[in-house]
Amino acid sequence: MTNNKKLGLRILIVLLVVLLVIIVTYKISESISKDSDADKWADVGDLEEGQVKLAMTGIEVSENIDLFVSSMKDETYYFSREICDGQKLESTEVQGNNWAILAYSGLYDVTLRQKHLDSLILNWDVSAEDKDSGDLYTSFQLYQLYLLSEKYPILDDMDKEGLKRKLTSVGSSLITGYEPLEDFAMIIATLSRESFISSDLIGERSKDNSPEVFENAKSLLLLSEERSKRETTLLEKDGVVLKEGQCWVELAKLQEYQSTGKKDVLDGVASYFGKLDLSSEFGDTGLLDRSIPMNLLPCAEALLILNEKTGEVSYLEDARAVLGAYLKYNWDIPERKFCNGDYGILSKRLSALNPDGRKGMVDNAYFIYLFTREGIKDYSFAWMK
Repeated sequence: MTNNKKLGLRILIVLLVVLLVIIVTYKISESISKDSDADKWADVGDLEEGQVKLAMTGIEVSENIDLFVSSMKDETYYFSREICDGQKLESTEVQGNNWAILAYSGLYDVTLRQKHLDSLILNWDVSAEDKDSGDLYTSFQLYQLYLLSEKYPILDDMDKEGLKRKLTSVGSSLITGYEPLEDFAMIIATLSRESFISSDLIGERSKDNSPEVFENAKSLLLLSEERSKRETTLLEKDGVVLKEGQCWVELAKLQEYQSTGKKDVLDGVASYFGKLDLSSEFGDTGLLDRSIPMNLLPCAEALLILNEKTGEVSYLEDARAVLGAYLKYNWDIPERKFCNGDYGILSKRLSALNPDGRKGMVDNAYFIYLFTREGIKDYSFAWMK
């Protein structure tokens, strides 16, 4: 073997050794990072006799919760909730399917599993046939399917056009066809958010600014802020107040920001949540017991959007605190049964009337979606049973 060949072989061996060291070092640091994340999220303290520590990533959590959501389906539609003995209560008709679309959009996006795509399309087929007002209050859920179809070829052209018509028709119908009367802030803010989305899509279709739909979205947002002031106070801190429907209002503001790019709108929402500092509020079950999941989960969604738009890690930590508290205190699983261990998240606010709590299909579908979001899906949550 010539000297040049020997030198070349030695260089190749050295490079391979260096590459191996880099890979091993990366894997070790990644493992340490995940472990430290889990420890940072929940201080489980000293384990008592018989206790064990549980840990799951966001994706693992969402796929487990899917077992409960799947159990709430009866033929075409979903039941709205069940009590701890497994009794199902009234069907939510097509709005339940739209919430399921939100859940399976998230699951398919992060796993690309065929079973989640099959569930997604089955629910879309039901929603596509609905000609009534089922899209009101749930068109944001359909919008996630629209965004997913932009990313993956999961809908044919006809279905995609039909989905777009559904989304734009919501905003148009709200211009003259809706009178809020005594609706909750959550309802009005949701309609505002949907109207901002409709306005964007109408503008994209017709190349104008859709002023009527956009102006109505802003009017609904102002009305939702007024209605929120009348609702129950959940938390007050540093001059800001968390009312029951306030996080839905903040989500509508974030949708306005995404429509307009106005930084003052984003800054206002960021300042609000910065003062709330929600990560410090879940050392016990107090806040969870005073409200229902549908008043607190939008806080987590808003915080995740803030983290995405600003890059500020504190918003992500607050979102993890909200979601992690439900795992720690309200998740009914085989390893720690509150009821029948069917992987459903409980709402305990009605415990005076229903000592064992209730599990909402909508709540759990929302959980699935949130646990598939960036910053949550790969994060390791840890708690003890």
